[in-house]
Amino acid sequence: MFFKLKKLKTIAMIIVISIVLLSLISIILLGAADDEATGRVRITVEDQNGNPLSGANIYIYNGSPSPVRTDTTGANGVSTIKDLPVGSYSVTAEYKGSQNSDSFSITAASLSVITIVIPVYPTPTPTPAPTLIPSPSPSPSPTPAPTSTPTATPTPSPTISPSKPPSYIPPPVTQYTAGTGKYPRAVLNSSWLRVGKNEIAVLDGSASYDPDGAIFKYLWDLGDGETAEGQIVEHTYSHAGEYFAKLTVVDNSNLRSSATRKVIVSTEKPVSVPGDRQIVTIGEKAVFDGSESFDSDGSIVKYEWSFGDGTYAEGTVAEHMFDWIDTYKVSLKVTDDDGVSDTRWTVVEVVAEEKDDEDAAGDDKNVNSKFIIFSGAGVVLGIAGLFLLVRRKDK
Repeated sequence: MFFKLKKLKTIAMIIVISIVLLSLISIILLGAADDEATGRVRITVEDQNGNPLSGANIYIYNGSPSPVRTDTTGANGVSTIKDLPVGSYSVTAEYKGSQNSDSFSITAASLSVITIVIPVYPTPTPTPAPTLIPSPSPSPSPTPAPTSTPTATPTPSPTISPSKPPSYIPPPVTQYTAGTGKYPRAVLNSSWLRVGKNEIAVLDGSASYDPDGAIFKYLWDLGDGETAEGQIVEHTYSHAGEYFAKLTVVDNSNLRSSATRKVIVSTEKPVSVPGDRQIVTIGEKAVFDGSESFDSDGSIVKYEWSFGDGTYAEGTVAEHMFDWIDTYKVSLKVTDDDGVSDTRWTVVEVVAEEKDDEDAAGDDKNVNSKFIIFSGAGVVLGIAGLFLLVRRKDK
């Protein structure tokens, strides 16, 4: 009898210890679940023409002067950074000395998608000044050798009456006149120039010269129907495009030469803003609003939507219903009055049933309540088991 009682006590003790350990494990798991609050960000770096920039440096900041995360874009110009704690961040992308920045927010288990544009332009090559080849000096004409005169037979000279001596006539003097046939040289300070629309373009022809005289006229054809005069002129182009500015120099012999310079007039790229990430159910209309898109030096004339499922729409605001559960990448392409466009993306997650923030919070509360009830039950059972053991021992 004593042996059976001792065995029952041992079994009861094992049960109590197991329940207490299970309660502790539940509490630890509850705390761990509360600590998991991270998300991801996908960063695409491209140039002004939408080409991906491989090898761009990515720096993530959360308000501190030093970056909290760094990365480099791959061959597709994309960098994906995981396990970022919930909060607000700024990101800077740097490529070959040029950089641009943006900002984003991380919520629990979210994916933020942003695109950073870094303009990339070729470095202009200055046109070398022409090499002046000196004209050869004329060789002096040889002096002819004197010719011997035969001795004439003397004849009696006739008597000549005296007359008035003739007046002295000086020989003609040849004067040098500048501009004896050598053309002037029109020289521009570089072969091409890039300016923005409505920005002042400075055209410099002061390096032009005339090898045997002087230049007295600088005539400009600015390529957009306008003309000007002067060594250095300033001009504003009102439309984006490529123009050819022509300089013609005229010297004091009315000889002319010309040089042409390419002027690239660029426009500020519009910025597409397709909106924030959305979660919708099958059959529910997703509304897309691109009205926050803007163009700093003009206006947006076209909005084009691609919903990622093979369907498209146009307009500032668009609506669409998705037929399948999936995550879709929706793009908005905006085009301005200069024909320049920008494309950016947002993400739509299509689920079977709607899950808003309040429902998710309610689910979390239910899970937490189950943990607490289970843990409390374990503690109560443990105390009850100990009480029964002590009481049985007293008996």
